[in-house]
Amino acid sequence: ILVYLILAAQFESFVDPFTIMLTVPLALSGGVLSLWLTGETLNIFSEIGAIVLIGLVTKNGILIVEFANQQHEIGKSWTDAVLESASTRFRPILMTSLATILGALPIALSLGAASGSRTGMGVVIVGGMSIATLLTLYVIPALYVLLSRLKRHRVAPTTTTTTTTTATTAALVLSLISITGTSSVSAQTDRLSLDEAVRIALERNYDIRVAKLDSTSARLIGEGAIGGFLPSVDVLGGITRGSNDVTQVTASGVNIQRDGAGFTNMNAAAQLSWTIFDGLSMFARGDRARHLESAGIEQARSTVALTIADVIGAYGAVVAVRRQRTVLDTALAIAERRLDIVRRSRDAGALAGVDVAQAEVDRNTVQTEVLRVRADDISLTASLNRMLGREPLVPLTIDTALVVADVASVDSLLARARERNPDVLAAEQRREAASDFVRTVTATFLPRLVALGQYQITNNSTDAGFILENRSNGWSAGLQFSMNLFNGFTDDLARQQAEVDVERARLDVERTRLTTSERLVRAEAAYRRGKEALSLEQQSYASALTNARIALEKLRLGTIRDIEVRQTAQTLLEIGLRMVRAEYETLLAATEARRLAGDLVR
Repeated sequence: ILVYLILAAQFESFVDPFTIMLTVPLALSGGVLSLWLTGETLNIFSEIGAIVLIGLVTKNGILIVEFANQQHEIGKSWTDAVLESASTRFRPILMTSLATILGALPIALSLGAASGSRTGMGVVIVGGMSIATLLTLYVIPALYVLLSRLKRHRVAPTTTTTTTTTATTAALVLSLISITGTSSVSAQTDRLSLDEAVRIALERNYDIRVAKLDSTSARLIGEGAIGGFLPSVDVLGGITRGSNDVTQVTASGVNIQRDGAGFTNMNAAAQLSWTIFDGLSMFARGDRARHLESAGIEQARSTVALTIADVIGAYGAVVAVRRQRTVLDTALAIAERRLDIVRRSRDAGALAGVDVAQAEVDRNTVQTEVLRVRADDISLTASLNRMLGREPLVPLTIDTALVVADVASVDSLLARARERNPDVLAAEQRREAASDFVRTVTATFLPRLVALGQYQITNNSTDAGFILENRSNGWSAGLQFSMNLFNGFTDDLARQQAEVDVERARLDVERTRLTTSERLVRAEAAYRRGKEALSLEQQSYASALTNARIALEKLRLGTIRDIEVRQTAQTLLEIGLRMVRAEYETLLAATEARRLAGDLVR
């Protein structure tokens, strides 16, 4: 208790000292086992050795736990932190433990005058330190990760999914603000901004909700990596009743015969199995589970990013179709004005009826385009509502002032894609998982050592024979060694297949990187081209609009022909539609570039 309180004050935690103090039972069990193997008794000297052993063995736990806490504070996960700590502190632990063991070895071997009485103290220290040093490197990391859940629940009571969702939402809002060039938050409560559309999609889009569940499943796979380091405990029990016709002949010639002799057999047992060494397969399986966890999380992030890009594209499509309506409304107003002027000129005898008919045809053509755009608006609005998890006919009032911000250079985007692209990161994690599986298969060629323990209670009774009732209870413990020498080359074939899977995963990483880079270069080029085209189209549209108004005025004054006004109006409509299309394609290219660079979801 005193050691625990001192450690609690040092670590300012009640969890870490408990993890460290769990090394004490391991050391004491090693000390008692050593006394039993050497035939020494539990006396005052062996008890002194046990006290010394407790102080020495807690040092190993302190080294691992303290360094693991430091690694976690700089941003590593609990599992990565303790694995880094165990590998980094392995040499100091081994050196100090060997120094202690070698220092106590002369006492254990009864070297020196009048040293026989102190042999028990040396045996406890040597045996306890040897076993505790071996088991500490396995048990402390496993228990550290297991008990870290208490820290997580105390520091962050919210669930992992909620935290991840909140962080993702914040990152997306920042990314979208940079895409649109403005926060796009309207003062009107019924106006749907782009950021608001993304927020709704994060909460209600079915693909994103499934991706969140996939991310949670991946985290559960990673948390299951600790299971290979922990023991398994089973409880068994059974009762059997029946009757037999029994005939027994003893050595003395006594003949015993029973018809329908009843019997009752009852038994209960608690069994413990703890794998101490399995060719380091438990570490390989743990690493593979963590890499599969990371791959699953990155794959879920890729799904979220792709869905958000679709939402941005659908929102931009609605904006584009409504901008087309604005352009068409302007063109329709010009066509109506032109038709009115042509009719007046015909009534005045300045123009023929064919000019009026042509003006009516042109007006009807624009009206047809207006009807088509209205139908497109309904279709695209229904599609956006579906992505937002809403009914298709929910009306949308959106802000059509969508400004596309600048995108970084292609070199900067490529560098970020190599570090952040979720598809690339998922492929790399799958490659590492494949390598870990090779280690798992290779471990089957090494021996396996399992510690076994059992406590059993048995009660058997029978109406036949000399013994009417037999009761027994007791414990047993031991070690089980196994090593496969030959199994028909199955393990060797499995290792070769695992190596093929590693090569396939490596090729998949290279293919994903190359594909991502190629798509990113194309997206960045499309953005640059669209940005320049948009600037030119905006200038051309302003000039064409001015020309159309001037042409109408000249037509009214009779200084130009109607055909010239018709050409001016058609040019205005074509430029306006091209301008809207350039703006929409630029938004899609910018969104795709940011998605491929890993900037859309962080």
